[in-house]
Amino acid sequence: MIRKMGEHPEQYVRQPGRDFTRPRTLTFETVISLLLTMSENSIGKVLIGRFQNSEKTPSASAFVQQRQKLLPVALETLFHRFTALLRPEKTFCGCRLLAVDGSSLKSAACPEDPASYRPGTPRQHGWNLWHMNALFDLENGIYTDLFVQKEHEKNECRAMCQMTDRSRVSGKAILLADRNYESCNNLAHLEKVFFRRFETVQ
Repeated sequence: MIRKMGEHPEQYVRQPGRDFTRPRTLTFETVISLLLTMSENSIGKVLIGRFQNSEKTPSASAFVQQRQKLLPVALETLFHRFTALLRPEKTFCGCRLLAVDGSSLKSAACPEDPASYRPGTPRQHGWNLWHMNALFDLENGIYTDLFVQKEHEKNECRAMCQMTDRSRVSGKAILLADRNYESCNNLAHLEKVFFRRFETVQ
């Protein structure tokens, strides 16, 4: 999948026709692969391990520059293409058992993005915060969708509706969610979407 995406990188970069067009050690495919397999080590250590400390080992700065060329849609596309190939077979009493929950992700400070930025105190640096909404298949142990929102724009009800709209789940399903996802509008939306999908399958 990554190789196929690398055949048309212009769809996933900030400057189509320019980014990832010249031969480099850090190709489109290599950068995506590194992002997926990085551990908690520093970028420099990860690169040394990947390139076995050869003369062609790129610097951490070079990796950051290449990474900045990618649009978020690159990883989103890879995620959805991968999950579309999975064939979950396990059910709970004949139903897909799904759970949705949210979690906050902290990143380095970027005051230029006020929708996610949180200023620190005089003794603390600021940071940016993101809210990740994940839909997980409990019986099969796979994520079926992911929706990321900026901290000051987060809305778990809206996130669940959007994940429902683009879900490929058909047939009977049980959805587990905490109270932040609960609303009469969401219940009506779920009923409408899945009833329409069930009618189409019938």
